[in-house]
Amino acid sequence: SLSGEWLAFTRATKRALTWPRRLILHHLTDGAQTQLDFGSNAYVQGGGLADNYVAWTRCRVATNCRTWLYDIGLATKRVLPNPHGKSQFAVSVTADGTVYYAESTTINCGARKIVRFWRQPLIGARELLGALPRGRDTAETNPVAMGDGSIELFFDRYICSTGASDIYKFMIPAPTP
Repeated sequence: SLSGEWLAFTRATKRALTWPRRLILHHLTDGAQTQLDFGSNAYVQGGGLADNYVAWTRCRVATNCRTWLYDIGLATKRVLPNPHGKSQFAVSVTADGTVYYAESTTINCGARKIVRFWRQPLIGARELLGALPRGRDTAETNPVAMGDGSIELFFDRYICSTGASDIYKFMIPAPTP
């Protein structure tokens, strides 16, 4: 992910292309790098970078993935709430620090799995945006801010049994004052 003078990316070793992974925040002007996460016994999946925020997912196992948010200016990171103990994945973030992600019992695709999409503002409670039918899954979310304050949340949706996929979106209205 690229935003302004920042680049966030994951890096894996040649021996372990999936585990461990490092999440690196790189400043393009001065070359400074910060390792935001290291999956010594976990899978780290980059999620998004927008303005002052980086979001990602960290999984110990496929049924235990948590979403993290890093504030570049304050150099602080925090794990997002996970009140139902589900796996959180397909994370993205907007410039105001709002995180979008999917949640299910596992990150692995399956016919019985139900995926729900959530929005977690920087301050306040998370909000359910919608769900996919059983047997459908996602791997990415990409929020696009519209001029009227609304958000179009694009995501990939695929069928677990066939692998067929397409791009969909949720229209999220602007907050009411």
